[in-house]
Amino acid sequence: MKDLPRDRQRLASVLRTLRTEAGLSTTELAKRLGWSQSKISRTELGRTLAKPQEVEAWTSATKADAELRAELLRIATHAADRKSTRLNSSHE
Repeated sequence: MKDLPRDRQRLASVLRTLRTEAGLSTTELAKRLGWSQSKISRTELGRTLAKPQEVEAWTSATKADAELRAELLRIATHAADRKSTRLNSSHE
């Protein structure tokens, strides 16, 4: 379970870097993705865990290379699986 915060922070950091390197503000990226600016901000701060489909949209909008996109999708999928497992075990 310790990996979830680390995964979230890794995603947050790299997604923020992708946005800034693409020359986009949080508002501009939000408009491209059809999301709120606050969702972009929460994701970049690691307060919200980006889902795999959100990582796919973000990396596409910021034109991330295929290798980085695949790495981030692996992290997001792993984090989502761990979160789901943790939530399911707490309901048993």
